[in-house]
Amino acid sequence: MDIKLIKGHRYLFHNQQFQFSFRANFIDIITRDDGYKTLRIDKYVCESNDKLTDGFVAMPFSWIDKIETLVDITNSSNNICCNDILLEIDSFL
Repeated sequence: MDIKLIKGHRYLFHNQQFQFSFRANFIDIITRDDGYKTLRIDKYVCESNDKLTDGFVAMPFSWIDKIETLVDITNSSNNICCNDILLEIDSFL
């Protein structure tokens, strides 16, 4: 993945193997000495329940197949939400 993640920004994270995705605020990625990476996020919304969870979550970064920004989401042809709506939603978090 060639995306520069910015702390505090919201992204759409995907895992295609287990077929789940979620939106969350990026905190950071911790890399151990052996190269193992851990993704840390907060204020996440899973697509399965559409409920905001205001908590801290850490998971293996290897679980993430794809990361999309708001620009990526709004520029996709299958998305019905416009950029203004997504930005308005994120401003309340």
